[in-house]
Amino acid sequence: MALLIWLTLLAPAAAAPSSPPVHAPAPPPEPAAVAGLYRAKGEVAGKKYQTVVAIRKVETLYLIRWMNGASGIGFRDGASLVFGFQTSGGGMGAARYRIELLGDSGKPRLVGRWTTNPGSGEVNGETLSWLAPLEEDD
Repeated sequence: MALLIWLTLLAPAAAAPSSPPVHAPAPPPEPAAVAGLYRAKGEVAGKKYQTVVAIRKVETLYLIRWMNGASGIGFRDGASLVFGFQTSGGGMGAARYRIELLGDSGKPRLVGRWTTNPGSGEVNGETLSWLAPLEEDD
């Protein structure tokens, strides 16, 4: 019996059936460029507003400036841009925008939600519609 066990242990292992090669998933599509000028439209406490927003990419960061004086810094998270910002009055805020590409033009539209402190605590909506690319720095 012991001899049979030893022979079994010493016998070459049977070749494992070959499996099809594993292919790496296709790389994700190149993310849409979102740096540029936008028209922002939204509503706060029942009052509609409109302003212009500039978004600039610096390496992996994004800088945002609303023409009403607010500005901030953020990053891209897949199909979203996430920002922390300071309001023109010195308060702090957070915003998240979903990146959508419009039809054949491929131009981005950013659909977002934001809130500030101090503020009402309400989460507001804002849509940024593409206007133009930013001019390059010299």
